[in-house]
Parts: sequence; structure tokens; C-alpha cells
Amino acid sequence: MDILSYSPDLNLVENQWPHLKKNIYKVNPDIEQLKKSNPQVKELLGSALIGAWQLIPESHFRNAVSGMKQRCMAVIEAKG
Repeated sequence: MDILSYSPDLNLVENQWPHLKKNIYKVNPDIEQLKKSNPQVKELLGSALIGAWQLIPESHFRNAVSGMKQRCMAVIEAKG
């Protein structure tokens, strides 16, 4: 599968974006209030992303991996 990273159906990280976004607001509820011109915004966002990623339960990743065979079969049946 040469184009795995371009296929949202087969990219295991794609399913984690909603969880990551939800968790960013848990880590830093005021993240949207930051001004882009604030020199600390990059550092604060980086910290929030790391904390948010760590809040995603390992079970989400295990479930994504365990369902990969079914995902591949569905993509093959749909002819790509």
C-alpha cells in the first residue's frame, strides 16, 4: 500500500483528531483566547498538544489497529 498516508480510511492517526481537539480544551480551555501575535502562543500550543495527546486512552489506538483488517477489506471492496 504505497499511499497509506494519503488515505484517511487507512491512516490510524486520522481517527484521533477529534479526541486531540477535545483534549486540547481540557488541557488549556482558554487556547482560543490567545493572540497570534503573542510570542508565547507557539510554546503554549505545543504544551497543550502534548498534554492532549497523552490524554487519549491507549484503547483508542488499540481499537484502530485491531480494526485495520476490516478497513483494508472495505477499501478493497470499494475498489480504492
